Amino acid sequence: MSTYQPPLDQLLRLGEVELGTEGPDYRAMGIGPEHVPELTRMATDADLFAQLDREDVDEAQAWACEHALKAIAQLRAVEAVGPLLADYARMIDVHDFWVEELAEVMETLGPGALPDLERSFEDPANEHRLRSGLCESFTKIALAHPESRERVVAFLTRMLAEHPETDETLNGFIVATLLDLEATEAAPAIEAAFEANRVDISIAGDWPIVRYELGLGPMPENLRFASGVSRPSFEVGPGGANRPDLKKLKAKKKQQKQARARSNKRKKR
Repeated sequence: MSTYQPPLDQLLRLGEVELGTEGPDYRAMGIGPEHVPELTRMATDADLFAQLDREDVDEAQAWACEHALKAIAQLRAVEAVGPLLADYARMIDVHDFWVEELAEVMETLGPGALPDLERSFEDPANEHRLRSGLCESFTKIALAHPESRERVVAFLTRMLAEHPETDETLNGFIVATLLDLEATEAAPAIEAAFEANRVDISIAGDWPIVRYELGLGPMPENLRFASGVSRPSFEVGPGGANRPDLKKLKAKKKQQKQARARSNKRKKR
């Protein structure tokens, strides 16, 4: 088991921290910028996560990685982004919640994290699953820091348009991210990707659905009467047109995802 010197050893004893919260005041615990390299080591310490698989589980230690991530966010340690992403592929297989928490860290670090995120996303050596996971970080940064939205949209649009070899699933996540950002300016590149059959439609839907959700086309019939299911409730949108309240649906989906995440985590104990 890895060892950590004070003050970082305190993180081994804090225990559970809620997803989506800032955590305790780590600076008040004596943790500062000089501890960022060790925080990065702790945040990617698979041995700590492995505590969940032990019969004599030390539950507090199993939470230390997430505390380390939150401490990095509180310290605004942008210099940790590169090292964290270097271990991203390994951590995907170790702990699903690490990936979720990392996106929260990227949101806090903001536009300063984008150069490393873009390099990692563009790197063909990185598997598509890793790159798909980074889409959540792009979304969170662009929504929390509106000044970065144009850069994120331009980058993802270029990835969609200039890389025909890109995996269809990854393209599906790119399209979903552009939808979350309401990127109508990306519509030509999105349509071209669909026409080239380079998008997995199981992720964000087909082009008529995506076009509709961007507010650029009529509601497809398969949304109106899907598989004989009763028509979903609609609200009157801009201009009096009937369309679903997509923001509410997405918020509900996110809440359900977080609830499942907490439930699954408890089952592992």
